[in-house]
Amino acid sequence: MNIFQKYPPYKWILALSDLLVLNFSFAVALRLRFMPYIDVINLSTWKIAEEWIVFLLYSLFWIFIFHNVNLYKRHIIFTRSKQMVAIIQAILIGFFGFLIYQFIVRPFRLVVDSRLLFIYFLLICTVSLFIFRLIIVRYLFRRRWLGNIFTEKALIIGAGKRGKLVAISILEDKEFQTEIVGFLDDHISIGKAVYDEVSVLGKIDDLYVIAQKYSINSVYIAIDNISRNRLFDLISFCTGAGVYVYISSDKLDVINKKITTDFIRDLPIVRANYFSDDFYTKYFKTVFDITISILLLIILSPLLLCISICVKLSSPGPVLFKQERTGKNGKTFKFLKFRSMLAGSDKDKSRKTAMRAFINGDKKSNGSTKIVNSSRITPFGKFIRKYSIDELPQLINVLKGEMSLVGPRPALPYEVALYDEWHSRRLQVKPGCSGVWQISGRSTVDFNDSVILDIYYVKNISPWLDLEILLKTIPVLISGSGGE
Repeated sequence: MNIFQKYPPYKWILALSDLLVLNFSFAVALRLRFMPYIDVINLSTWKIAEEWIVFLLYSLFWIFIFHNVNLYKRHIIFTRSKQMVAIIQAILIGFFGFLIYQFIVRPFRLVVDSRLLFIYFLLICTVSLFIFRLIIVRYLFRRRWLGNIFTEKALIIGAGKRGKLVAISILEDKEFQTEIVGFLDDHISIGKAVYDEVSVLGKIDDLYVIAQKYSINSVYIAIDNISRNRLFDLISFCTGAGVYVYISSDKLDVINKKITTDFIRDLPIVRANYFSDDFYTKYFKTVFDITISILLLIILSPLLLCISICVKLSSPGPVLFKQERTGKNGKTFKFLKFRSMLAGSDKDKSRKTAMRAFINGDKKSNGSTKIVNSSRITPFGKFIRKYSIDELPQLINVLKGEMSLVGPRPALPYEVALYDEWHSRRLQVKPGCSGVWQISGRSTVDFNDSVILDIYYVKNISPWLDLEILLKTIPVLISGSGGE
């Protein structure tokens, strides 16, 4: 499944349409402001106005802003009030971002310096998006002649209480053209009607055959009283069928609390994709990691030198703390940090004992997932830990290909040895300097919940999610909320 298959077609169509609306609005505003002195497009010479080229490039990022304010969530698309607020929020954020973007590209002369142009654009863009999103989109989604683009043929795995709740929520959601083809359940006989004359079509293992037979494009997992091991096995099984997979389970409540998920009516659902080393994960993400880590190491080199000196003066011992950590597919590597504790603190046996208890669910120290002997932290170490400055040497790990800028945090080998089977799924990708857990309150979740957040990332890895995590990491670092 490539990046284009990870999202339902309606999301790509909406994103493309939003891109067209933004560029149309800017082109009209440009023409109104400078008429007749500028041609947005000169068909005789096939030239495009430089001002529009500037905006066209930036508008691609503007779509990310739309994504980040949830304008592509199904429960937002068909709610007028929430969608209006999200549209205004996206326009304002994007507008101020464009002003910054203009300042950055000023040396290349591709700039627009007209305040009246921006006023025209804001008015035209706001009105156009309101008309398109609140009127045209709703009309299009209700048209049967659009066929499978907006039509969902769904299977529900689980014919119990939760499965019926999902079915009720789907059938009450009149905006989406969803047809529930049937249920799959290992404990209810085939052919038995479950809800609204929709019956059980087979066992869970029959998914691939039934999905092909009925042209299923979405599967909803909704099984009562399921273990985490079984749930994640089932998610992997379903994603392998090449369908869109959604999960409704109390085992994933931490995702609903920490991340803005989607809803069917008032029922939260979590999306999962088939994980594979596609073009993005194998090539683009790697190139991006190396490029950014080189740039940051160069830019931050004076700061890194100052920190190195301060660490050396703060207490006896090496500047860098090196520790064996577990990376992708269980491969170990030397993990780097600025030393923030007294030398030899990593040999503290009480930390291992506490971590083992924590992983086994026997300990949660004052609501914190951090198990650190604070008496061994140096005064300067306390400062660099608070603002995560001690993490900067991990850029070297990224440059060496051992880590990524975004991903699950690297675990210690003795921690991995204590993992249940489902915990190991977080090792399917390179560990990262930041991740979903870090930006969603890492000190307020227990071990199992932190792993669930990591697995959510593994199952939904994309350029948009990586960019969102990187941008949300910045305020976490500035506020010091990600440190000790």
